[in-house]
Amino acid sequence: MSVALLGRATAGVGIVCGLLAIGLKTLSFSGFSSRYVQDGTAAAFLLITLALASHFPAEIGSDIRGAALGAAAFGFLLFVPAHQAFDQLDTLDAGAWLGLCSILIPVGLLIVQRDHGHAPVSGPAPQPSLTDPRHVTSVVGLVLLVVGVWLPIDSGGPSFWNNSHTLGILLLLLAALNLLSVRRATWDVGLLSASTTFGIAVYPWLYHAFERLGSLGSGGWLEAVGGFLLIVGIVAARRAASAVPAAASAVPAQ
Repeated sequence: MSVALLGRATAGVGIVCGLLAIGLKTLSFSGFSSRYVQDGTAAAFLLITLALASHFPAEIGSDIRGAALGAAAFGFLLFVPAHQAFDQLDTLDAGAWLGLCSILIPVGLLIVQRDHGHAPVSGPAPQPSLTDPRHVTSVVGLVLLVVGVWLPIDSGGPSFWNNSHTLGILLLLLAALNLLSVRRATWDVGLLSASTTFGIAVYPWLYHAFERLGSLGSGGWLEAVGGFLLIVGIVAARRAASAVPAAASAVPAQ
């Protein structure tokens, strides 16, 4: 088996684990249990992202796009284990543990890229000005993500930080990692990190949509909007960066 095939097979296993996690129990304690499939919006998000992520192992379209969608699903599936860590890990059931295995989707991309002979963190690193709209969009998203950690998830409820220090620390670490990639538009690891952050950030919003959005707290709103702005800014910057070499090659030689 070639290394590239191993990478795509690895991503395929991650997709299967993510799909299985949708229907299995995520939490189980004191007679209470929950499943992702119990919430239609959450289940739809996971089904759509994982279905489109399958384009990567199937070699359909862009590998990085498929892996980024898989990373978004992984981020969503990471929320519950991060929230329960570390003193309540015994409440996690099979769905939560299998969901963590969806990290194999972005890992598969890194394996494929290594096999093709180019580092996943390499490539030109354009330096947009501080007033570049794409740069500003991503930075504003990061600011909202950081501020949202200290605000209530639900109206009148605890903040992300007070609800789970582990989840709060994870969001802050991801924000710091994303800050490194804001001005490195071709950094594939940066896009995967932003996609994972987006998946975590929209978790509360998706679970409140569409019947209970009125009860979503300011922290829940800021995290969702921040994650959306971050991914939009980075995707736009990557497209602009990839258009520069194409435009240069189109200029006829004098």
